[in-house]
Amino acid sequence: MRALLRVIDRALYRTTWRLSASRMLRRIRTAVCLDGENDDLYFDRVEEALDLVERYDPRTMDEIRRHFDGILVLGSERFRLAHWHDNARLCVITGPHLATSSTSPENVALTLVHENMHAKLCAAGLGYAEGRRAPIEVICGMAELAFARRVPYSTGLVERAEGQIERWSAGGEGPWSSETMRAATVQHLRDTGAPSWLLRFVAWLSRVLHRVRPNKRLKLPARVD
Repeated sequence: MRALLRVIDRALYRTTWRLSASRMLRRIRTAVCLDGENDDLYFDRVEEALDLVERYDPRTMDEIRRHFDGILVLGSERFRLAHWHDNARLCVITGPHLATSSTSPENVALTLVHENMHAKLCAAGLGYAEGRRAPIEVICGMAELAFARRVPYSTGLVERAEGQIERWSAGGEGPWSSETMRAATVQHLRDTGAPSWLLRFVAWLSRVLHRVRPNKRLKLPARVD
């Protein structure tokens, strides 16, 4: 059952990415599946961010092209900015993260760098399993910090990345647990007026797809270049 649901999950994301409005941005197929009114804004924000990564960290840009099959702008959740969908090999960015006026191209660039590190870790066999998510997020935060230090006007970016690493290091697994994510997803659907049967289905599906796996030992690197 779980294997079948993973196949369906991958197919849904890949089909959405393939059939949605899309552009090739820095040789990465980027698709937007939202209301259609802000598509130009979403594409522009992603392209500006990719331009920054290519300008200040070409090696990471090469990695993004290697690990990402594409980028998909999807979802209106405000409890997360983006996530790496390893099953579909897509970087998924939520609409509010791109549409908010306070979100700068540098912020989106940090998001792409963060999700690229998730993709690298998954490719190395260190998936996003329950019980080891906090150290994984710290590693991704260190990748953000390394990139921020390469941007010549990046004082605010550096401080933000350092603050995140400090919070994530001290916060433990609670904020990243499947139960926390499941509760946030259900609450978001409830806030949008979704029917109760859909809330129950989403909660059940999340439990099946994110069943706890045995932990692997994970050591934090001293730095991320």
